[in-house]
Amino acid sequence: MKDITIILERLLSAGLINKEQIAKAQEHARISGVSLDKVLVKDGMISEEDFANTIADEIGIPFMDLKDYLIDTDTIKLVPEKLARNKNIIPLFRISNTLTVAMADPEDIITIDELRLKTRFDIDTVLATDSAIRR
Repeated sequence: MKDITIILERLLSAGLINKEQIAKAQEHARISGVSLDKVLVKDGMISEEDFANTIADEIGIPFMDLKDYLIDTDTIKLVPEKLARNKNIIPLFRISNTLTVAMADPEDIITIDELRLKTRFDIDTVLATDSAIRR
């Protein structure tokens, strides 16, 4: 993920969080050992979708809201279930020789390379929330 400071600045400038919330979340994260982004979402300071959308904008890839997305069963079968569950990814669709997958961490090059090797497709990524992928 991009530097959390840049993400926090984007969230501040968009008015999605304020400096007091950030300070409170940083203290909670320090004490609990949980990552700052998880604290912001878990404590209800920002929605998981708003946080993910901000990251997607920053890294220049699309954010995909999977709530109403219907996934074709043939597409699901293109990725081994164990890999999909372990890496929290979900194949969305295939166009020609390119498979588009939703990932919570679309910058995970190792997983993308593993997908490429296992599926023999070019891999295109979109960012989705952890919870949406698990659902």
